[in-house]
Amino acid sequence: MRALMVLGLGLLLAGCGQENAATDNAAPQAAQMQPAPGSPEAAEALVQTYYQAIASQDLKLAFGFWEHPRQSFINFQQDNANISAIEVNFTGEPQTEGAAGSIYITLPVSLAIHYKDGSNGKAKGNVVLKRVNKVPGATEQQLHWQLYDTALSRPAVDR
Repeated sequence: MRALMVLGLGLLLAGCGQENAATDNAAPQAAQMQPAPGSPEAAEALVQTYYQAIASQDLKLAFGFWEHPRQSFINFQQDNANISAIEVNFTGEPQTEGAAGSIYITLPVSLAIHYKDGSNGKAKGNVVLKRVNKVPGATEQQLHWQLYDTALSRPAVDR
């Protein structure tokens, strides 16, 4: 009886070890798929997600990426209601600079905008994001990139 208990315990522990090994092997792969929160790749991913949210009309999600929105949510909705798709291209190297515990990154972009009425537009310029360095009291959200400003040309629309 004791031999069966030892054998059963051994099998149980061996199975747990295999499960943990599988989990441990999956963790580095998952980490490789997600860019580090403060990296330029994470900033680019946020910009892509922001414009995808606008295109899918998930405007609450898109609006939430702003650190301090420059307009009301109602105006944001009105400005983006006719958009059906946006293609984002990064057109230059990201430029970073620091200031008093924060880091800013400027991403040069060009946008191809498709509207619900069938027209298309193009805009280009810069998207600026901000995050806080690891300073005491910084929240998890502040450690990740947030939209800070956009300096884009007005979309030239082809009708």
